[in-house]
Amino acid sequence: MTGLTLRAVGTEDATVRARGGASSAELIDSTGDDTFIAGPGWGEMNGPGYRLRAQGFRYVHGYSRNGGSDVAHLYDSAGDDRLSANPLQTVLYGADFYLRAKGFRYTHGYGLAGGNDTAQLTGSSGGDRLIVRSSFVSLRNDAFFARAKGFRNVIALGGGGPDVADAAGTASADRFIGRWNGFELQNAVQTVQAGGFTDTVFLG
Repeated sequence: MTGLTLRAVGTEDATVRARGGASSAELIDSTGDDTFIAGPGWGEMNGPGYRLRAQGFRYVHGYSRNGGSDVAHLYDSAGDDRLSANPLQTVLYGADFYLRAKGFRYTHGYGLAGGNDTAQLTGSSGGDRLIVRSSFVSLRNDAFFARAKGFRNVIALGGGGPDVADAAGTASADRFIGRWNGFELQNAVQTVQAGGFTDTVFLG
């Protein structure tokens, strides 16, 4: 047998376990407010009256298709991982795992387990707002919100609209380099490179 398709109807709490390899799991939301949580090798989707869990899967996909105010949380490994977020989807991947959250209104990526992690946040074609703080970097507009927390390296790209940035330094020494369409902020916590932002406020 080279593959398996499992369909469960009327199940409120289900767990599926894979035995490694290039296994893939897809978890789909309900019409309510759902939460997708995933880390290396596992994923969970839960909402009003149900919970779905996938364990031992290298590829885990979560989909927000059916409405509601859905939230996704993606967690890193101890290795060097990369987060890529845009208005359509957020992906977090490393040497042995791949996590994707597609269609979610709110997405959060966490680089807390170690490694030299990098996050890239890309805006929409409309007006986006970038917030840079020592503990997180977020990019948002009226339709999406993406946050990267704990990443050592962050790249933020405006999508072409009237994008603005609000950056704040740390209590230690910061180095801020401002340009006509972006900036670079370096300190002991993180390095942030931002491009495509024509209105930037920096508070040292």
